This record gives sequence, structure tokens and C-alpha cells, in this order.
Amino acid sequence: MISDGGSEGEEEKALGHSSVICSLLKLCRDDERVEESLDLELDMDPKRFQAAKDRIRSEYESYPATLANVISDGPCYQDVLKACAARKSLVLHIVGAAENAELWDAVKGANIDDVVTAYAEALSELAGSRGFDVIQLIFIGPDCPEQSLQLTKPMRLVTRDRPVGDLHVRTYRSIYNRDVLEHNAIPKPDVVVYFNPGFTVAEYSWNDTLAFIETGTPFLSTTNTELEGIADCQYLLDQDKIQSLPPGLAEIFGFYSPGDDEDGSHFGTSFFSENPFSPSRVRQSGTMANDVFIKNRWMLGGIVDSFDPSKATGDMPSKKLRTSAETNSKAGNPALI
Repeated sequence: MISDGGSEGEEEKALGHSSVICSLLKLCRDDERVEESLDLELDMDPKRFQAAKDRIRSEYESYPATLANVISDGPCYQDVLKACAARKSLVLHIVGAAENAELWDAVKGANIDDVVTAYAEALSELAGSRGFDVIQLIFIGPDCPEQSLQLTKPMRLVTRDRPVGDLHVRTYRSIYNRDVLEHNAIPKPDVVVYFNPGFTVAEYSWNDTLAFIETGTPFLSTTNTELEGIADCQYLLDQDKIQSLPPGLAEIFGFYSPGDDEDGSHFGTSFFSENPFSPSRVRQSGTMANDVFIKNRWMLGGIVDSFDPSKATGDMPSKKLRTSAETNSKAGNPALI
């Protein structure tokens, strides 16, 4: 029982979560039942069952949809896309990839053909509009499948019923470093992508990986929560691995005043925003029962390079983000992983 702060003798009132959260938690339970059940004949209304399957599918489809659409339109990728168009090929590295996330292992009935087809469909428009003959999609991470995958035949990229190129897919179960790239003759990336990397999770170590990635390489990172996205940007800033700050975060970190340089020219090409290609599935937090989140909900993009603080107006404050909360480093919080 929680007191409402009224006068003595006034009845105490129990306060629970809102009706919206209550409804979302019911959907979370439906999704978990459908995802975990090996028996498709669940004791569930067929419409609820299909809606849960659709939400689960949307979560996995958010990976290729985010990858293709954000790289197509993001400001920090345009120069490299022009350079790649000249040689008619694009190399994408998905760093820290996992079998049960980017590679869809948890989708009931999915196989590698389903996964590759989804990425091919998502990347076809990019290939066609930029004139790429080949897109290489390389997944590298300690949670990739034990058996490395390399398609014997490339997947055709087709747009408007017309073949426009080939998609080559490879996976490697390894930490991302120079040894694995050189040993497997993996070409250097044109863009590196991190889906929910957990830069600030204490149990993870990203320093060596980030130190290895070449200066000038564009990156895309997604997070489940806005707070973690801000913390990830702070981490990259502290590691001196982000060329410029997104306008909103530059103000949060105290580098610029809201009225400075209103055309935004000094902010470069970095961005931080909600992801329009995030899924419809809502998940329940494993540490705070009434807390919910959506995977890949926020996205951060930029270029790997040293930040130049000389463009800041006035005295530059500490790079330390004072509003960072301790929850940013809880490895057990699924919203941060």
C-alpha cells in the first residue's frame, strides 16, 4: 500500500501501473508464449496468435529494414556510397552480430534462406539506385553460429522484377579484430554497423575493436532506449571515435548553445533519433517488471574520427555526461543489451 499523502485517517490507495502498460504487458506475454512454444496449436485465439507472430517477425525484420533504409538516406553515408558506386560494390560489416538477433535464429520455422532473402529484399533498392553489382554483407561476432556460413551461390538482388546485382553473405564466430579479417581475407568495410552493442555494459569490451576500425569509416549503431543511445554517444566521444556530434546531443553534452550557428553547419553529418524502422513488438524488462522497451528503437550514426572541439563556442565543459545513470552499465538489463 502506498500513501497518497492525504490527511490522517484518509484511506491509503494502492498504486499500480497504468492501463496502457497493463495492455502492453499482456502483449509481451502473448509474444513470449508464441515464440517459446514448440507446439503451434496453442490454446489462444487465432487472431491473437497471428498478431503475436507478426510482432515477433517485425522485430527480426527491423534489422535488414534499418540497415538498408538508414544507410541509403543517412547524411554520413552519402560520400562513401558515391565512392562505392564508382567501383560498383559495397561492403557492410555487422559487428557483434548474434545468431538469435541479426541472424533470426529465434524465429520459428526460419532458416538461413529466409534470413538472406529478407536482407536481399531490403538491400535491392539500394543496389539498384546506386548501381552496385555486388553487396557483401559480413556478420562477425562471438555469438554468431558455430558453423561459419558462406553462400555457395550469391542471392540475386531484384528490384521491379529486374536483377540489379548479387548479395554475398558470410558469418564468422569471432571477436572483430585484424586477425579474423586478415585470416579470412575479409575486405575492409565501407560501413560498420552495431545493433544494440552495449558499449557501456561493463562486461563487454569494445576498446580494441573500435581502435582497429579505420578513421573515416561511417558507422550506424542502434539501441533499445534513448538513455543508452546518449550513453553510447558519450562513450564514443570519450574514446575519441566520433567525428562530430548530433545537434541535440551536442547541446546535452554542453558543447554548443541552442542558438549557436542555427544552420547546423558545424555539427557535421552525425545524427541521433528514433528509428522509423523499429519493430512493433514491445518487450518487458527483466529487471523492472513494469518497464517496457522496443529493440532498435533509437539510432546513432556518424563517422569514426577524432572529435574537434575547436568548433565549440565558449569554454568547453568536461566531456563527462553528468546525467549518466548507473543503470547504463547493468549488464543484466535486457534493454541495454
